[in-house]
Amino acid sequence: MEGTMARRPVSNQDDLRKQVLHLVRKKKVCDLDDVIKECTPYTWSQVLLEVDELSRSGELSLLSKKAGEYIVTLPQVA
Repeated sequence: MEGTMARRPVSNQDDLRKQVLHLVRKKKVCDLDDVIKECTPYTWSQVLLEVDELSRSGELSLLSKKAGEYIVTLPQVA
């Protein structure tokens, strides 16, 4: 039995990754809720998992705006 956080097939994962990165590159700063809404037909959990993976790999920055609200940006280059 698969959980809601089960891994997606690679092609779907690549499509979602490209969609998230394209959106953030275009807008520069996005509310996480907006990223989730824009990334159809994926579920919020799929988008959140992908944003988390992109953040951990350094491709995106996930920052807390206030309790329960997050923004997604491109990482700052030093």
